[in-house]
Amino acid sequence: MAKVAFVQFLFMHMLGPMHLSATLKANGHRCAMVIGGEKDILRKLNREKPDIISFSSTANEKRWVLHMAKRIKESLGGKIPIIVGGSLATFSPEIISSPFVDIICRGEGEFAILELAEAIDKRADKTKIKNLYVKQDQRVFENELRPLVCDLNGMAFPDRDLYIDYPFIHNEPTSRVMVTRGCPHSCSFCFESAYRQLYSGVGYQIRRRSVNNVIEELKLLKKRYNKKRIWFIDDLFSLQDKEWLKALLERYSREIALPFSCHTRIDLVDEEIAGMLAGSGFCSGVSFGVETGNEDYRKNILKKTITNSQIKRGAEILKRYKLTFSTTNMIGLPGEKIEDALSTIKLIRDTGAHFSVCTVYQPLPKTALAEFTLKNKYIKEKDFSKVLLFSHEKSLLHQEDIKELVNLHKFFYVVLYIPLLTPMVKLLIKLPNNIFYNMLYKISYLVFYMNRLHKFKLARLLQEGMIGFRYYRDRW
Repeated sequence: MAKVAFVQFLFMHMLGPMHLSATLKANGHRCAMVIGGEKDILRKLNREKPDIISFSSTANEKRWVLHMAKRIKESLGGKIPIIVGGSLATFSPEIISSPFVDIICRGEGEFAILELAEAIDKRADKTKIKNLYVKQDQRVFENELRPLVCDLNGMAFPDRDLYIDYPFIHNEPTSRVMVTRGCPHSCSFCFESAYRQLYSGVGYQIRRRSVNNVIEELKLLKKRYNKKRIWFIDDLFSLQDKEWLKALLERYSREIALPFSCHTRIDLVDEEIAGMLAGSGFCSGVSFGVETGNEDYRKNILKKTITNSQIKRGAEILKRYKLTFSTTNMIGLPGEKIEDALSTIKLIRDTGAHFSVCTVYQPLPKTALAEFTLKNKYIKEKDFSKVLLFSHEKSLLHQEDIKELVNLHKFFYVVLYIPLLTPMVKLLIKLPNNIFYNMLYKISYLVFYMNRLHKFKLARLLQEGMIGFRYYRDRW
């Protein structure tokens, strides 16, 4: 049977590769995970000797993926096929033109990579597999999409043992779980609209797992993997179906009884929803997107039709039921002014959020907001290739005040929690960005976000820093 090696940059467990691995292993194939800096990756790939090398990557990993694909080809002799999937391949299919990429997978990849593994194992034709673009004999075979997986209950549970060679990840007490695929909303900074358009002729739909199926996976996580916390990473955690949520939470309280956090849209939160979450006795955190404090910008540019009054009203309901909550936000949006960014921080403070995370906006290709950014000349076409791996660093936009906005991002937690320092911060952000600003943000991010939301203790945070240094010291 074929052996697939998954290569990733981030030192954390990712559901995409785990789903692919589960499908492959259920059909007799072998899988391995390879993480770290360049030297670590090449060393382990040489040891694993895979038949397929797979990158399941996001759009902001493009430069790293193409660089590593080149180094892998040079180091391993160039005969092992390299396949790239995830949002990177789905919305930037032109990467198939890279001499170091042999195959890309657009859309859902479980059954596409399974067919590929079987074709390679049997030395059969691999140029007609749906969802795949395959480069062979100086020609690219572009195949149509297969329908989306309708029955999520029929899918194997994510392969958590894929990370067994990395105990820090494998033994992490919090486990990510997804119960739905798809989203009905069309926020301009998200890929969801483009995904719906991609699948418009193939039957796009929002799919949800049954309560029983979710509970069975959670039992496995608790018993076999000794997980202590659950993080439902769905965009909406199915709050649009109250009967489903009620049934899940009732069984969760009886049979799982572990702290859990979830994400939603704040305009969906009402007394009944908050009552169910609080009544479960185990909801330790609810997060929702604010994005910006400028209501008109949120509605007209971000296409997120939630008002500031809805945000405040939803937050009041969560507080009334004593539910801890956090917000997600962006600074450095196209056309944003300093006062707009400060209004975002003020709105978060007004909600009484227990913690918050703020990123520097990165224009992801094929999203409506990226097209707006390009059309209004806040970015050049060639700059899309420079989208950063981490959204907490710099901005690629060319606009007034962008340097000050990036600096304000570094003082995000200072302004949020010590508003009296705002006048001083407004002066400091006019200075050039420097190592002290960056260190201030990293420390405050760990203290006010990772520690508060994910309950990471100081010892684990120090461990994570040491591991990061070890694996990424040779960062390209």
